[in-house]
Parts: sequence; C-alpha cells; structure tokens
Amino acid sequence: MNPLLIPYMRGREILLMLALIPCSLPAPAQDPLPAQPEINWVHGQKAEAYGKIEGSPYYGEWGMGKIVLKDGTVYEPVYMNYDVYKGKIHVKNQQQGLLALHSEIVDYVLWQQNGDTLRLKAYSGDLINLPQPIMENAYTRFYEVIYDEGKYAFFRLPVKVVDGAKPNTSAADIAYTTKPLEGKFRYKELFVLRKPDGSFQLLARRKKAFLQALSTGGESIKEFVKTEKISFIRDEDIQILLKFADQQPF
Repeated sequence: MNPLLIPYMRGREILLMLALIPCSLPAPAQDPLPAQPEINWVHGQKAEAYGKIEGSPYYGEWGMGKIVLKDGTVYEPVYMNYDVYKGKIHVKNQQQGLLALHSEIVDYVLWQQNGDTLRLKAYSGDLINLPQPIMENAYTRFYEVIYDEGKYAFFRLPVKVVDGAKPNTSAADIAYTTKPLEGKFRYKELFVLRKPDGSFQLLARRKKAFLQALSTGGESIKEFVKTEKISFIRDEDIQILLKFADQQPF
C-alpha cells in the first residue's frame, strides 16, 4: 500500500490494515527449574503414569527440599514432591525429567511447604507392630514427623486411596502395572504415637484419646491440657503437650 494514502484513511481502515501485517512476538519466557544435582540412576527411576485416575497423588505442592539416603548420600537442593499413593519421593529436574526414589533407599527428607519445613521419615521396622492393613489399597511408605524430641513421638501418616477403581482389562496393562487405571484419589490421615516403652499406637486427635494414651502422667497432664487450652487439631499444640509429657517423671 502506498504510504501517502494513509493520512486519507479512516481509523477503522488503518486498524484493519495493521492487523493484516504479519508479525511475530517472542513467546513468554518460562522460568526454568532450579539448578539441581543429578540423581544417580541406581537411586531413582523414571516415574510411572497413573492413567485416568482423577485428582493428585501428591501430599503437597512442588517445592525445594533435601533428600538423605540410608547410605549417606545427600541430594540438595532438589525440586520435589511426595507421591503418597505409591509411596515414592518424586524429583523433577531439567536434565532427567521426573524421577521416583523408593522408600527402601531413603532415610528422610526435609521439604519446604508454605514457609515451613516438613520432615518426612521413611518406614523401617519401627511401625511393623501397627494393626494391618491400615493403608487399604494405598502404598504409603513415609510419615511426617510432628514431634520427636524425647520419650514420646507423634507422626502423621498421609494416605491416598482410590475410590471407584476399575480393574485392569488389558493384558498390557496387567503386565506393566498392578494399580487401577481409573478412579479418583481420596486423601485421609492416620496418626501414630510412640510411647516411652517403644510401642506404637494409632491415635485419634481427640482429647479423650490423648488423655488415655498419656494416662501415666496422671492429673498433671489433664491440668496442663486445661490450663494451656490445648487444641488437638493443631500440630503446634500437640508439640507443646508432648514436650510437657516428656518432662514428667514417669
């Protein structure tokens, strides 16, 4: 088009002409994943897909963390999440994609979530005396340490189960996975108290349950709960209560 004609054109015509001029804008830059150490392939394998299961298998949001293996190997920092359903720590990086680390080789992880640092401990033989099966069709292999500073300890066991799961019908599916291909993830929590004698007890987060479990403390525990207005749904209050129980001569 002759540029001398532009002054005689109406505004709508100018806009239409500009819209027809080919142009290319740079794609918005995507934030790369943080620099991370490479995971030894002996420790981590490619994570598996879930098919058509609705919802998320993860415990929280993706965040930075530290992974300590039972052989002393440390991976830090790593961009990680906890796959509750399969009981594996997932690590995502640019070099290797999405990897899964099994609880058999992991000792514990420290994981940043909403400004807090969560400590996830891998199962060992310490919880073997709990009633079975407590996980339904879940494969939970880590527990969150809420308190572990003395004679008592208190753990959260996150569990993901699949509601409405349909059985596998494909021979290929059966050969490569034992997990249901369809359904919906549902989250629930179990809580475990470790007592001074080393035994473990599944415990509801209710006043009556705690007073019974800490009954060796006598009236001092009851009075402390009343005076401090302990809320059994708050992790911080549970920590305060168990720290007090640890100080009692029993």
